[in-house]
Amino acid sequence: LIIKSGGGGTMSKSDADKRGQGTSGNDSSKDDGRIDWRRVFDKEGGKDNDDDKNGGIGGSDFRRMYVELGAGGGEWINNQSLKNPSSLWVAVEMRRDRITSGWVDGLMYGGGNVAFVGDEAGGFMKREGRETWDGVFVNYPEPPTQAEGGMANDNHMCNESNMKAILEGLKVGGRLVVVGDNKNYTKSIARIISGCTSSGMRFVNDDSAVVGSGGGGVGGSRGQLRRMECVKGGVEVLSGKPGRSVGHEEGGTSYFDGLWKTGAGSFSSKDVRFVIAVRKVAGGGG
Repeated sequence: LIIKSGGGGTMSKSDADKRGQGTSGNDSSKDDGRIDWRRVFDKEGGKDNDDDKNGGIGGSDFRRMYVELGAGGGEWINNQSLKNPSSLWVAVEMRRDRITSGWVDGLMYGGGNVAFVGDEAGGFMKREGRETWDGVFVNYPEPPTQAEGGMANDNHMCNESNMKAILEGLKVGGRLVVVGDNKNYTKSIARIISGCTSSGMRFVNDDSAVVGSGGGGVGGSRGQLRRMECVKGGVEVLSGKPGRSVGHEEGGTSYFDGLWKTGAGSFSSKDVRFVIAVRKVAGGGG
């Protein structure tokens, strides 16, 4: 299911085939099953300049595209889209009730630059292919088994297979930002990211948000992040408040952020968030 905050709903051809249905609304899939973002983000939301002159969506004026995986009710991504109207935003969520809630809020208050996709995060990223996204955001991913620090099994959104697809989906220069409230699980994700470099992809830690790095990370809405730990393989886990320098605009909250503020979950920190911020660099095979 794909619905855009600026207008109607559509189902991709691949999803319809899986369900044994015809497509609902306008078909926004390509022949290979990927979503045709030119059809989703039409003239309302997909261009900065004249469509005919610059080739429209997918041409030289195509906006930067960002995706939030496990977007819940869309509170965070709707806020980001309002603060960044020149970019395109995609929210991926499995639960239809949350997608509908986010879409309604975006329809009422948004700028038409957000699409909501009903899908499992790993399958979505694998289907959409390589070097599609300027940024991928994962906010408060749920560990599969809290008692084991989140790595008791592979049934979680940030497992190795899904993370490889997430990293492959980033463009060179694109950024992955993971924000969590469980230190052990966040460290586990950092180790998975480090392991993905063995498949030919190269990443560097994004220091722009770190206090004392010379970046924009000190204070207020810019964020207050400090280096906490570097796992084997070189990926750093930061602690503090994520801000604008890692793509988190002031004022954006979510259901999961609300849980964090109340200290919900016996394995969640009540005092600090844990952040991973890496950028994809040229020279790898991804």
